[in-house]
Amino acid sequence: MQDNSINSTENQNEPIWDREDLLKRLANNEKLIGKLLTMYLADNNARLIQLRSAFEAASGDSELANMAHTLKGVSANLSATALNQCCVELELAVKAKESDSIQTLLLAVEDAHRELTVVFTSYLENQNTL
Repeated sequence: MQDNSINSTENQNEPIWDREDLLKRLANNEKLIGKLLTMYLADNNARLIQLRSAFEAASGDSELANMAHTLKGVSANLSATALNQCCVELELAVKAKESDSIQTLLLAVEDAHRELTVVFTSYLENQNTL
């Protein structure tokens, strides 16, 4: 069986996106995948901005943890494993008040989101040319 996961440049062991997993969970419905990825691309830049703003404003750990939790769920639903793992770690660090780790983990979330955006955009472009 061919491995259709796409690995992060930062951590070759953690796939950015496990397309095969998502296909299996969505009964091979490529059209639905396209809709979900389009929705992700439309909505999640704003979530990342809100996440960064919550961190910079020090508006409270609960808001930052809740936002990381939401993004964790979205990424899990799309089989975006690298972003999901970063969000898990960020949420745990915020809840544990590990202030030394939070900024580094926030940067990792932002990097994983950027990589995922490239992968999803490329996938959608390829789907439109078929």
